[in-house]
Amino acid sequence: MGKPVDTWCKNADPTSPDAGCTDYDNRPGGCRSFSCGWLRGMGDDGDRPDKLGVMFQPVIHEELGDALAFVEAEPGALGRPRARRYLAQAFAQAPGRIFIRSYRDPDFKTTELTVNRSSIAG
Repeated sequence: MGKPVDTWCKNADPTSPDAGCTDYDNRPGGCRSFSCGWLRGMGDDGDRPDKLGVMFQPVIHEELGDALAFVEAEPGALGRPRARRYLAQAFAQAPGRIFIRSYRDPDFKTTELTVNRSSIAG
């Protein structure tokens, strides 16, 4: 898209409630084809990225195969109980490594997941 990571697209309106595209009908192919995990049926209405503060995205990793990336859309969202539950569920379904990108960090971190079970109860 010809823009740096974690910068708004020239067609995004960050002042609107949904930071929507101002030129939706003419959006680039990458935007047209993108579908986050929530749009693919992962989670409930309250898990929509703008509500949860985290976007989850199925990815295919060269070495690991199917994986799941978690992108923190607002500071601290990955530490919230509901997001921690999703992290724990992902780890339980596919033990090993998951990909996490913290708010405003341009790089994904591949990390072993450590979860305190009491923080995910419920």
